[in-house]
Amino acid sequence: MIDVLGLFFSENTGIAMTPSAVFEAKSEQSDTDISRTEPRGITHPRRVREGGGKPSVAHPPVFLVGSERSGTTLLRLMLDHHPELAFQYESEYMVEYVGDNGELPDPQEVVGRLSTDRIFLSTGFSSDVSGGYLDMVNDWLVQKRQKDNKPMVGATIHKHFDRLPYLWPEAKYIHLIRDGRDVSRSCVAMGWYGNTYAACDHWVQALREWETLCETVPADQRLEVRYEDLIVDPEATLTRICEFLEVPFSGAIFDYVDRSTYSTPDSKLVYQWVSKLTGRELNILEGKIGPTLTRSGYLLSGGPTVTLSDREVKRMYKRDTRGRRLFRLKRFGLRVVLLDYLSRRFGLERLQERIRLGMNDIETSHLK
Repeated sequence: MIDVLGLFFSENTGIAMTPSAVFEAKSEQSDTDISRTEPRGITHPRRVREGGGKPSVAHPPVFLVGSERSGTTLLRLMLDHHPELAFQYESEYMVEYVGDNGELPDPQEVVGRLSTDRIFLSTGFSSDVSGGYLDMVNDWLVQKRQKDNKPMVGATIHKHFDRLPYLWPEAKYIHLIRDGRDVSRSCVAMGWYGNTYAACDHWVQALREWETLCETVPADQRLEVRYEDLIVDPEATLTRICEFLEVPFSGAIFDYVDRSTYSTPDSKLVYQWVSKLTGRELNILEGKIGPTLTRSGYLLSGGPTVTLSDREVKRMYKRDTRGRRLFRLKRFGLRVVLLDYLSRRFGLERLQERIRLGMNDIETSHLK
């Protein structure tokens, strides 16, 4: 029975977690200049749109990037309340289907895949596939900007954000980095991983993507911000961000407190790993990502580090898999998880769609 459960508890049953900042009105002509010098290593698809009716790009969009559980929701809420910034929440769907080499997907196929994507469905965006993929994703940002009636637009992206320059070569990037020990601990608390040893992988991956992006994007188009600085001295950190975006600082940024479930920054939220990780967890975690923490400017605990043997590493990942499967079972129930597996296994598309939409509702009920 355990082996069978392992099949339908697979990662593939997970919910998808899932071009340049101010756009002109949709009725205006669109001829994007592609004569500029592109960042090193990036070959961009043709951007000149034929015909009228599509928005032309006046300013580049802004992307807030970094690993999940690094404080991006808090910062995004702050930026979204700036009088000049419309900031869309998680938008991984924009780059998820773009190839690592910049190959663009069939927009119709992407729209089909997004038909059960919880986050995309919540946006209410309409999708016009007639102009190709670039036009479609660009229009999603236009819709956000026009809905909020603000001159600038941005979006949060946690995964594959190193592909963004293929779509918006002139975009600006804010990289929010948080101590990897807290990110790993928080991911486990969310049920996304079974232990911090496995959870730190997605933090490391986000750093790798940022390094890749830095190799192709000019320095004046990117800014790195520490979560800890945002919490301890939010006004100074946000002033720095506003200067980077060339907009004036506004106290309206803090109005998010009255319009969301998020409270004002609390210094108790930083370095929680000190009290919430066991000594053994910390020693193992620092044994794995200690050099990366140090390179990122974070001090180690000073305790002994532990390097696991190959056998112990395999055991850690098995525990991680078991922990995530049990979390899924607890959240969705045996019947839903089993039907999700069976509908995928036997290609029952209509049943799969109903199950996925139902799982979306369950996930939404657990959102903060």
